[in-house]
Amino acid sequence: MVAIIFPGAIKTNIKKNSGLKETKKDKEEANKYASKVTHPNDAAQQIITAIEKNKYRATIGKDAKFLDKLYRLAPQYAVNLITKKMKSMSQS
Repeated sequence: MVAIIFPGAIKTNIKKNSGLKETKKDKEEANKYASKVTHPNDAAQQIITAIEKNKYRATIGKDAKFLDKLYRLAPQYAVNLITKKMKSMSQS
């Protein structure tokens, strides 16, 4: 069986670990959303549980679950929202 995993924001320092410069704004935003980001251990457990239950797809984290539902209800709105957020993040 193959499972497709749709992760949301996982607390992995992805920007810092990718070699991109981390700004003060990045750190402030990370602190602002710290309680909404999924801890790596929790993400791993959710993935393991999904595989054990033979799920074909799993959304990891509340943000991923929200975006999954939003995309199913209003695909264009969801894409615009994600595009806007990605643009704002790349300008920091």
